[in-house]
Formats: sequence, structure tokens, C-alpha cells
Amino acid sequence: MSFQSLPNELLYMISGQLRRPDLNALAQTCQQFYAFLNSTLYFDNIRLNHSSALFWAASTGSLGTIQRMLAHGADLQIRAESAAATQLGLNYLKSQNMTRKRGSARTRHTRSKKESLSFSACGETLLHRAAEWNQEAVAKYLLDNGCDMLSIDMYGYYPIQLAAHRGHESLVRLFLEKGFHPNTLSWARTDPSAIHSAVCGGYSGIVKLLLDHGADANLKGSSSNNEYSPLDLAFSEHWATKTQNILDLQNALGPEHMRGGQENCALLLIDHTAPHEIFEDDRYLLLAVKKNYVKVVQALLDLGIDPNTCLLGRRALRHAKDFKLKELVDLLEPLITPASQLKPKRKKRKTEP
Repeated sequence: MSFQSLPNELLYMISGQLRRPDLNALAQTCQQFYAFLNSTLYFDNIRLNHSSALFWAASTGSLGTIQRMLAHGADLQIRAESAAATQLGLNYLKSQNMTRKRGSARTRHTRSKKESLSFSACGETLLHRAAEWNQEAVAKYLLDNGCDMLSIDMYGYYPIQLAAHRGHESLVRLFLEKGFHPNTLSWARTDPSAIHSAVCGGYSGIVKLLLDHGADANLKGSSSNNEYSPLDLAFSEHWATKTQNILDLQNALGPEHMRGGQENCALLLIDHTAPHEIFEDDRYLLLAVKKNYVKVVQALLDLGIDPNTCLLGRRALRHAKDFKLKELVDLLEPLITPASQLKPKRKKRKTEP
């Protein structure tokens, strides 16, 4: 009696004794075994492996696998599980809940349910995986079938932020078209919104897309740990060592690519920032000099920033000379007024009551 002529009941009993790789190999030996055993593989993956095939399919763009998993009872709302990820999520969300209890009265575009969000809501979703790996067709299918684009992963990121981090402009556009508000704040520490995430990666095209859809160039986070605007991030240096996500970006893109992109981001953000907000903070000129953002320095000077302003006790020209930035020295030197010609600031007299 040949193996192929065995009744399905016996095949099912035999399959229960095989390891998953062996069962998969057996299913591929002939069409008959494939038709019978493939369903067993899907059911076992859902029951024993927490639907890991769904996350593989979302990463690789295998829409057919996702559809077959759903036909076998998989849940699109499933979240990735691991002991380390779960504990990290619990610790982080607990700290964020404590921060939010201390509170801030500012109005933000945050999800109304977030106040009562439980720790079990933390974890990577299929939409996060598709957004990170630039699988637009999968992301569209997931959104059309009820996946929540306002879900957060264990680091506090929305799916759109992962797409912005990696420079997937078409995916960011998809989320915006599906109704994602660009000023929605997440619980991420360093980059609490999509425009922050795009600036971190130096993706000026995504920054422009978000600004065109109403993103606030001066948007800041919801806790004392992330009170940086997107413009602050374009200039800042110390934030780059804070998260593994940023370090991965630096390794993948190279620091020079990120620096050039962030300079273009800074130019876009300056164009969308009210002049009085820039004039109130003279440090932007110093930061632009320190980062050697020649085009940004020129843009700030065109806005009317005074190059004679002393920053940390010295003028911008002095900093440019210290860092040996010849192009900036040539730009600033003709604009500097000699110290002897500067009018000393008058001290205000105290009025007696």
C-alpha cells in the first residue's frame, strides 16, 4: 500500500508526530499532501506559534499568506509577543502613565482612549511590521480590513512613525489619506510624532508631505522628557544616542546622509515657523553654525537674525572660526560690526515705590 493511498485520518495522525519543518517538507512532496497538510500547518501556526506566519507575511509582502491565515481563523488585530518585549512595554507605558498623571493642560491631537489604554495594548502589530518593511499593498489591505493605525508598539510608536523613520514616503501618504492626523502625539521618548520621526532620519520629502497636510513645525511632546520641536531635532546632536532605532538609522544611512537631510528639513521647518518664534530663540544661529548648516545660516540671516548677537558669550563668527568652517566664516565676517561700534545695552533703572 503506497503512502499516498493512506486515508486522511492516518495522515493526520502521522502529521501530529512530525516536527514543523518535516511536516512542511512532506506537504511539498505532492499536490495531494499539500492540499491536506497545508491547512494543518496554518492551524498549528495559529494555535502553537501565535500566528508568526502573519508577521512574516507582513514583512515580506506575502498578501496571499495573510489571506489564507485569515481563512483559517487568524486574527488581524494580533500583537507580537515575547517576554522581553512585553516587559519593556509594561515598564515604558507605566512610566508614561505616571507622567501623564502629573499632567499638562495643553490641548493636543491625542487619541481620546489613550488615557484608559491598558498595558496589554502595547506590542507590535501587523501594521507596524508592514510600515517598517515598506509593504504598501499589505498595509493598505490591513487598513481596509479594520487594523488600527493608532495602535502603538512597545516603544510607543505609531505605524506611520516607523514608515517616516525609514523614509517610506508612499506609506506615510497612505496613512494620511486614511485619516491619520499629522499632529497626533505618541508616547515615544525622542520623536513623539511623525514629523519628528522624519526629521530624525533626515527625510525632507516626508517632512514637506506632513507640513502640506497640516503638521505643526513647532509641535512638542507631551512630557518633560521630549519637549523638543522638529526644528530642535534638526539641530540637536545629543538625542541621536538615545534610542537603538536612531543608531540603526545612522548605521544604515550613514551620518553624512542624515546630516544633509536634516539640513534640508531645517530649511523647510524654518519656512513654516512663525518668525517671532525664531527670533525669540537666538540659539538657532549658533546651532546652525555648529552643525555647519551653511544654507540654514543664510536663511536665518535673510530672516533678519543679528549675526552680532552673543551666544554663550561669543558671536557666531567666533564659533565658526573655532570649528574652522571657512565657508561660514566667509559668510559671517562681512556682516560683523566691530565691537567698538556696538552700542552697549542700557541697564534698566529700578524705580522706587
